Amino acid sequence: MSDVLSFATLANYLHLDILPHMEQNIRNPKESLKAAGLRATKSRLIVLQTLAEEPRPLSIRDLEKHLSPSRVNYVTLYRMMGTFVTAGIVSKIELGRGHATFELKKSGEHHHIVCTDCNRIEDFDDTMHTKIAARIIKRSHAFDQLTDHSFELFGLCNSCVKTTANS
Repeated sequence: MSDVLSFATLANYLHLDILPHMEQNIRNPKESLKAAGLRATKSRLIVLQTLAEEPRPLSIRDLEKHLSPSRVNYVTLYRMMGTFVTAGIVSKIELGRGHATFELKKSGEHHHIVCTDCNRIEDFDDTMHTKIAARIIKRSHAFDQLTDHSFELFGLCNSCVKTTANS
């Protein structure tokens, strides 16, 4: 028996629903900023629009490349992402790459499957993590409450598996 599980097998085992594209919560960037008590500057609107158009989380360097004509620099983007995360407009996601990535807050909870070869990212929704977290807290001797969590899966996408098999 193979020690490697396919994503489909793992998703089925964990009762995960693979989500091809999740709806973004942000429909009107200007209103989202206003609701968070933030000014709707041109730079902030451009950054939120860029995040809304991207189907995958972006690093600050990725954002900087997308926004090069508008000249929003790295330091400004770094501060802006911190402000957006604090305001609840953007989620900060660690995908095991040594730097954070960011995406708009999405309706409902979701997690990511990341290809370790080509960096493809796919969103998924799970129903098991709350049960697992409750069980872990119940068994813990040092913790009584969880305040946050991160659950990302890493492996090879179908294209990379095929490429590896043909090599």
